[in-house]
This record gives sequence, C-alpha cells and structure tokens, in this order.
Amino acid sequence: MTFLNALVADWTNEFRTGKIPESGEVLFGTAPDPVSPSCSRFACLSFAEAGERRFVLCPEELRESMTAFFRKNLGDLFSADALGELMRLTAPFLSLNSLTPDRFPLRHIVCCLPDGISSQACSESREGIRRLSGEDFLLLENRTTLKELDPERQPAYGMIIGERICSIATVHPSAGRICRKLLVECEPSERGKGYGSGCVRMLSSFLMRSGEIPLYEYYSDNESSERVARRAGFVPAGRRYTLYANRR
Repeated sequence: MTFLNALVADWTNEFRTGKIPESGEVLFGTAPDPVSPSCSRFACLSFAEAGERRFVLCPEELRESMTAFFRKNLGDLFSADALGELMRLTAPFLSLNSLTPDRFPLRHIVCCLPDGISSQACSESREGIRRLSGEDFLLLENRTTLKELDPERQPAYGMIIGERICSIATVHPSAGRICRKLLVECEPSERGKGYGSGCVRMLSSFLMRSGEIPLYEYYSDNESSERVARRAGFVPAGRRYTLYANRR
C-alpha cells in the first residue's frame, strides 16, 4: 500500500470520504463542521501529494474555490506564492465561522515510508536498544514531550545507558489505524551516534510484523531528521501540509 492510499484510508475511516484517487486525480474529502462546539482547533484544509496523486480535505463551502486553485497550481502547490493564495482563499470562510489562522507552515512536511526494512530487524538489535516496558516509562518523567506515553497504546523502543533513556522512538497517540506516525527523541549529547535511527528501525520492524505501516514525517528543512529517516531505511513517499485555525 502506498503512502497516499494508507493516508486516505485512515482519513476515509474517520471523515467518511470517498474512493482512493487514481493517477492524476484530485480526491476531495469533507472536513469536520467548524461550528461544532467541541471544535476548538479546526483543520480547515489538509492536502497530501504523492507523485501525480493528490488528496484534499476541506469543508464543503471551500470545495469550489479549492477545485479551481488546485487546477491552477498543480505544478507548484508548495511554493510560498501558492500557500499565500490559499490563505487568501480561506480567509472569508474563517472569518464567517469566527476562526483565525493558527499556523500555516511554509515548510512542507515530507512523508516517508520504509524501504528495505526487514520485519525481522528486531532480532538484529544493537546493544542497548530494546522495547520499553511500563517500568522503563518511569524514566521518562522529566521529558516534556514524551512523559505521558501509554505503553499499551504506544509501543516504544529506546536506547538505555545506565539509568537514562537517551533515545526513544514511539508512535503518535492519535495515529491512524493503518499508518502509524512515528515520534523520535534523542538527547542532544547523544545525537549523531545512530541511536535514533536504530530505535526507529526496530520500532518500524515491530509495527510491520503487526500489519501496520510506519510513517516517518519531517519538515523539509530539517536536515537532522532527514538523516535519521534515511539511516533507518525510510525514503520519501509524498508530502503534505495542513492549515489550522482556532476559535477567536
């Protein structure tokens, strides 16, 4: 299954969208209702691209203007000019629904899938890297981003030195049912030693044996994250961005 097929399948399950696009086709899905009282942060436009295949998630009210935009800009959808035009097109919709842009990253996100990672890679573990247990998770209490990991829902592999987990790879808590977005963190003093890529490779092997697809994402200008992906056996498979908005 390709990156876009897996992504659309996950979004389809959540947002009840239509069929997976054929080559060169743009598929539109319907985003959640922005006036819902439970919606404080709204993804008013999501776009994913893999080769000539594209998927757009947006409200019905934006469908016509987005169709015209994508027909006009198919060759350069990630340029600063194209992203600026998207902001102008969505501004009236945001204002009408009392929403304001939260962030609109001009740095697009590169989406990578495993290439050549054996599902048996876990048996080729490098010394010190292993799957983390519930007790190991206690060592993460001082981590700002990973201290609330759920070992039941978020399998994790880590490089342990002494009493420290100096590098860890796990899955995002809101990852889809097919694509499992990876999270990786490494102590600054331990970077460049292959710990991060080793953890990512072993976690990916575990997920693949379970029938899931590991998805590694990084901003296009993040060279260190790109190196981790490449060393772990991942290759670019597509790219995406999302326009978020908050209630005023």
